[in-house]
Amino acid sequence: MEKLERVLAVEEVARNSVACAADEAAAVKVAAIESARTVESDALVASVAAVAAQSDSILSVARTEAGTLTAAADAARAKASDTARQRLDSVVASLAAKLEG
Repeated sequence: MEKLERVLAVEEVARNSVACAADEAAAVKVAAIESARTVESDALVASVAAVAAQSDSILSVARTEAGTLTAAADAARAKASDTARQRLDSVVASLAAKLEG
């Protein structure tokens, strides 16, 4: 009978150990899931911030390039207008001579 009591006691200890292990595993799983969610959330925030910073950098370069190209276009337009004005006098004089002529 004493051996049976020892076996039952060992079985009870084993059942308790399995139950404790299951509880600990469940707690570890919940903690791991929560930790993963936190990491995912932090990664998302960091990613959004990095994209925003990169976007601002790209837009800044684009604005600078647009300003440079606009200035070049304005200079080319002004030069073309000056060239046209300079040629206008000779064209008018040539036309007038032909009409008078």
